[in-house]
Amino acid sequence: MEILADRLSILIGAGIAILCLLVSTVLFRINKRKGSVAFFLSFLLALLLGYYAFLPFMKSSSSECGMYLHPVPPSVSTIYSVAVDVDGELLLVEADDFIEVGRTNQITVLGVKKNGKDFPEARVNVIGFTPQGKPNAINDIGAPFVWKDMQQRFADDVDKRVFRAEMWEEDSLLGEIYLKFSH
Repeated sequence: MEILADRLSILIGAGIAILCLLVSTVLFRINKRKGSVAFFLSFLLALLLGYYAFLPFMKSSSSECGMYLHPVPPSVSTIYSVAVDVDGELLLVEADDFIEVGRTNQITVLGVKKNGKDFPEARVNVIGFTPQGKPNAINDIGAPFVWKDMQQRFADDVDKRVFRAEMWEEDSLLGEIYLKFSH
């Protein structure tokens, strides 16, 4: 269906290019300078459409040029998730999702997973949490915390209940999850 739409749009474009060429010849009889510019632009449009017509209309075989024209495979999306231990219960939270925990629940980020497999190159930064004895730590994996350990000024909401945990690989942000503490 996609190839049919490509071919149809190229045929419509070719019709417009031919119509522009015909109009430019009429315009050339009235005003040579404007007609010449219109003819040149129409010719460029026809060449451009001819180039793009090559892709869906022309087929190549291995005997002709040693290569095949293949459709581009669909991109595979990467799913990042964070393994979290909440009072002994293991949770796997996908990027851009949130978990609701109690204020007394002990939370430990266990690691990052990429498409369900461990991804040790990644680190997690829980915004608003600083592990004791490690004020400059950039990786909060393995450090347990509760709501009272969070710095309230870094909360993402007015009620100071939602905090963000970011997944990073070197300097690239992979995603984030949200921790929502209940009253």
